[in-house]
Amino acid sequence: MYSTHREVQQDWMYHGAGQINSCRDGFKRHRKLRNGRLISLQSVIEKDSQHLEVHGEAQGDQFVVNATAGSFTGPAATAPCDPWVLKHTGEGAVVYPSTGKITNAHVSGGDYQTISVNGALVPTRHFAVMGDNREDVWLDKRGIPIMFRTVEDGTPIDFVLQEAEAGGGPALVAASERSVLPRPGNASK
Repeated sequence: MYSTHREVQQDWMYHGAGQINSCRDGFKRHRKLRNGRLISLQSVIEKDSQHLEVHGEAQGDQFVVNATAGSFTGPAATAPCDPWVLKHTGEGAVVYPSTGKITNAHVSGGDYQTISVNGALVPTRHFAVMGDNREDVWLDKRGIPIMFRTVEDGTPIDFVLQEAEAGGGPALVAASERSVLPRPGNASK
């Protein structure tokens, strides 16, 4: 059985609509996978003074979620919508750990690209995830997401892996003041 537990407090600023916005978000997330199948997902998020909870578990041929945003049901093969578990392309049901909503998503890409991260050129594979919104993910050669992009209220936000925390977990920093899209000519085949 594969199980992960992540507890993170994020303080970040992003530029949007001509102003600097500050957010303080924290989350606790625990998920269990067995033979590639999501068995349970527990998530507690503090975002912009809101308390959101998601509790989901496999029940026979379904994945059932009870969350602050409501109750949702999907197929047994539902996967968490999380760049840390992205492994291949295709279509399938995903559950958003922030809301508990289950929707269909399409993962495409996997092309090899070299991108600049913190001033260093890094070989990656780029995937696009189309669910309720588009998310782009760049995985390094170990399959670790070193960068992903999402859109919040119309503002693209790039999360870039910075360094390992004292506890051995990854630290992500969000920024959107400048684009970090790969530049033409940086792609390697």
